[in-house]
Amino acid sequence: MTDKDLVELKDYWVKILRIEDWEVLIRFKRAENMTLEEVQGECIFNFTDRQAIVNIIDPLDWIDIEFKQDFEKIVVHELLHIKFSEAFDEAFNEDVFKDKLIHRLLNDLAKSLVLAKRG
Repeated sequence: MTDKDLVELKDYWVKILRIEDWEVLIRFKRAENMTLEEVQGECIFNFTDRQAIVNIIDPLDWIDIEFKQDFEKIVVHELLHIKFSEAFDEAFNEDVFKDKLIHRLLNDLAKSLVLAKRG
């Protein structure tokens, strides 16, 4: 997976998810430089300006030997954060339950969308 491949995945899914009004930058980032710990990706966004940066963990830092790194699922998951950002902020209080619920929902949706695309 190259940087160009990552941008192409992002561009494809931005259109599918209908978030073209967002400026989204995407890049690989080493694990030690990620904002969050022990994540496959992260999305840092400014809802007011509709700008987001999506960081995907560098393949060099992928440590799960049993499961292949699925870049497309990770990209879709992070873009779904953008898609649902306003709804989630309105619907839930800030707490641990919210975070776990949101990530489970986004993982399920990302997996379903990628599987549907792949047939």
